Amino acid sequence: MTTTRRFSQAPPDKANELFDKLLATSDAAGKTRERLFQDLKQELELLATLQEEHLVSCADPARDAGPRA
Repeated sequence: MTTTRRFSQAPPDKANELFDKLLATSDAAGKTRERLFQDLKQELELLATLQEEHLVSCADPARDAGPRA
């Protein structure tokens, strides 16, 4: 699967959903918030990685072309 395709299949919808859930929790829901923060951190790291891969492949098209004969 190409980087562009992976990037387009991983929209920030899940991150937005996690933000909404965090905003909906009360201050007393410590364990829930902790779990949501961990999930959000993982999701944001994934999105950042995919964006970096996409930007690098756009900046250097030869990188995805592989070795030339």
